[in-house]
Amino acid sequence: MIDDLLNKLSSQEKKTLDKNIFAPFIKGGSQILIRMNNIIYKLKTKKFKRDGFGVFKATDSNNARFVRDAEPYEVDEYLQLLPKVDFILTFKLGRWLAYPFNAIAFKQRFKVEPKLFSVLMVDNAEMLDPVTARFDGSNFWFESIKFGGDVERKEKLRERIEDGSYTIPESLKSGLTPEENVVFKHTSEFHKQASMSDLERRLHGELGKYNAQMDKYVERGDNVSVQWKDKQTNAKYTSVFSKSNLAVVTAGICLSGGDTTFDIQSLVGVCRQADGNGATVHIGDGGMADDRYWDMYGGER
Repeated sequence: MIDDLLNKLSSQEKKTLDKNIFAPFIKGGSQILIRMNNIIYKLKTKKFKRDGFGVFKATDSNNARFVRDAEPYEVDEYLQLLPKVDFILTFKLGRWLAYPFNAIAFKQRFKVEPKLFSVLMVDNAEMLDPVTARFDGSNFWFESIKFGGDVERKEKLRERIEDGSYTIPESLKSGLTPEENVVFKHTSEFHKQASMSDLERRLHGELGKYNAQMDKYVERGDNVSVQWKDKQTNAKYTSVFSKSNLAVVTAGICLSGGDTTFDIQSLVGVCRQADGNGATVHIGDGGMADDRYWDMYGGER
């Protein structure tokens, strides 16, 4: 009886593999998955350079070759077989990231905490657009934009992100869902990071390594003056760094002229220690004037 069952499965497998196989594929992946008799089969292929849907032909029971891209109607027919999920788009980082349209319903359905998920093959959409996707058990595939809702409000929120305001006007706050608030926060942060200059990104990154935060900076020739805060003590400093390598030029506190012997890591540490001892003498930005400090100790300015 077992032999008969195995022979039957083998026969069905051969018939299926003889046919053209429709399957989605993922950039960087090198296999497709097909289901036969509720069993998942993996067929190896060449590594994909993009996401998409294709038609394949099995070359044997373990391998398949790409034949062609799937036609739009084939994709539509496939997507209709999959469960529908609604999202709100945040930002495109290679692929679009999106947050569930209804976080509570999403958690109840998928038994996972709502977070940002990749939605593949999004087309002709913008940040904050609500969209419908289909879930194949591993990935969410874009189906369409959800029309309706308060279009004017969405446009105003989008403008607040694009102009760098990153704040929600009081007139719009009362009408936002919790999910829309989360999406606005994430999208603002992504946009802010993407809009940073290389110098700004480097300063944020280096200070962030040592639990410090850059508030603002001003470029001054070959140097950059940076206002920053120690997140551990909440103390604020203004330091000057070389733009080329972020070497310390002026620490922002009295180091007896030894400023240039410090890097960002040791600078944060000595500022933190000095603040803890109550012995901090600030240089510049309301403290001792830079010129007076360097007249006292000499050295590069």
